Amino acid sequence: MNVKELMTTKIEFVDGDKSVYDAIEKMVDRRIRSLLVKFSE
Repeated sequence: MNVKELMTTKIEFVDGDKSVYDAIEKMVDRRIRSLLVKFSE
């Protein structure tokens, strides 16, 4: 089995300036267990 068989190609993220509540709401709505946090400089 290769990694590409298990991975997802759609990556979900939340902006770093959003609240924890916003992140949790997105996770619940999309039924996912993790998000990447995107920071802008």
